[in-house]
Amino acid sequence: MNPTINSIKERRAVRAYKDKAIEKEKINEIIECGIWAPSARNNQSWKFVALTNRNLIKKIAKRILDKIINNPRYPFVRERAKTKEDPKKILAHINKIKNKIPNMKKYKAFYLIIPEEFPSIRDMFLTKFDELFGPMLTCRCWSYETTKHAKTVIPWDKELFISFGHENKIFGKNRYNVPLPKGASYATLMAVGYYVIGQIQKDNPAYFKKNIVAFTKAASKLFGSDIQPIVK
Repeated sequence: MNPTINSIKERRAVRAYKDKAIEKEKINEIIECGIWAPSARNNQSWKFVALTNRNLIKKIAKRILDKIINNPRYPFVRERAKTKEDPKKILAHINKIKNKIPNMKKYKAFYLIIPEEFPSIRDMFLTKFDELFGPMLTCRCWSYETTKHAKTVIPWDKELFISFGHENKIFGKNRYNVPLPKGASYATLMAVGYYVIGQIQKDNPAYFKKNIVAFTKAASKLFGSDIQPIVK
């Protein structure tokens, strides 16, 4: 494969960095590569600014984050960013509950009960189910209060009710209650919920992996660009 194309396809977003300054020679080399990028009519109208002052970088990063948090288009990001939950505590809680998760293979439908105060997490969970399972496994997701209103009229012995942060003693024949730590907010619920959904994926056939290549080929034609699967 062409090395340039291979580099583009194997590019990954880096989300963690070493606490170490980058050598000036490397910065200059990166800028020089940027200069060689094509521009309309070769006008080369770009400008490059390399920030190395840590305090200035932090100030700029804070301003950008504030704009994202206060953007009305992204209420979920705003709510989650304000919680300032400790990722280490979230991971510790997941490690505490992971061995108590039941085998999900015998269920064909799942009903997720979420706390009232986190309504926007519902779309996140439903979207993840759509991506991973399509029509092969079904999912409903409502709060405990909403579940009281004719959501459980038709029972099924292959449906599992998964309740987050609230002990469900009423709804469904099959129940699994997922405890949440004290003070849990959006980040904790999202992480714990995605972990549980991941266990459902683990205990069932690899629907996503089996179909993702064919999907990306069709999506490439639909969007007019080459889309590659992010998993192999």
